[in-house]
Amino acid sequence: MVDSYVRIDESLPSLNASGEGDGTVVISNRRRDRVRLIELQAVLGSLDAEVPINRVVIDASSRLTSLEFLHELPKLRSLSILGKEVVDFRGLQGLRIVSLQLAGMGSRRRDLSVLAELPLEDLDIRIQNKVEQAFVSACASVRSLTIRNWLGPDVNALRSLNLSRMNLIGGIQETINGYGKWQLSKCLFARCRNLRRVEELTARIIDIEDCRSFDLDGIGRTCEVNTLQYLKGRPIKGMGFLRNVKGLRNVVITSSKVDPSTLKDGLLNTAIRTMFVEGLSNVKVREIGAELSDLTITNGKVCYSNGSVVSIEHYYSQFELWQNVAEFN
Repeated sequence: MVDSYVRIDESLPSLNASGEGDGTVVISNRRRDRVRLIELQAVLGSLDAEVPINRVVIDASSRLTSLEFLHELPKLRSLSILGKEVVDFRGLQGLRIVSLQLAGMGSRRRDLSVLAELPLEDLDIRIQNKVEQAFVSACASVRSLTIRNWLGPDVNALRSLNLSRMNLIGGIQETINGYGKWQLSKCLFARCRNLRRVEELTARIIDIEDCRSFDLDGIGRTCEVNTLQYLKGRPIKGMGFLRNVKGLRNVVITSSKVDPSTLKDGLLNTAIRTMFVEGLSNVKVREIGAELSDLTITNGKVCYSNGSVVSIEHYYSQFELWQNVAEFN
């Protein structure tokens, strides 16, 4: 979770802090005992005087229900709430938090209206209903949004936001569209079990991870993507998507089966410049690399570029080069 931090058990009588401070504090309750809030505030104030606390992680074991104690930390900029006990968010008022994670929240009713008052840039949240969706839509400063296990009908309800990064983890949507409003630096779809089609998406990088119902032919012609990364997906039988997606230059396929007989033909007459296909045989890499001189291709073991064997490092340099080429009109 974090490399170096101070851990405080909110239930211990002494509340002795352990660990090395780097500005991060993890609050837990290993004994599941009552919270000693006054002592907790005192310890936090003392720690903050030594090394300003800029990040707090409220562990899943915590029994804290409100956040008033955070006002002891004027330098706080990042807050992660991993448990289900916090239901009172009024303690966030007046804070300068720019990164907020509410990924572990349960099904209790909660008033998230205070979020719109925060200078949030990065929000990671599980949206439980349309009321909470409206609260998130009002967070005008958010640039990076992660939504977990969303049961809502349509991501388009958040189009009022001016996002540069969007992550959808879990959820029941079959079709995603309307992302064309944003020119995203990166977009992630992970563990979306029903996802079948993506339309109207403009992103420099799109990651599709462990979406077992998704077929790459489900990326519509209305999408514009520079780099496509496909991990733990369905077996890939056809390569028509290589021609469908506008602006596509880099393709990475890992932990997914590829029909090698269709790969070379699929790459012909495309603008693909780098391709990483895990599991592709060395012979096939050599065959495709020898015939397609504009392509740098590798399976992670051997690499061909301009018809010749090159180092793996050359692939990564070409990948970075083409990833930085602006393709958006």
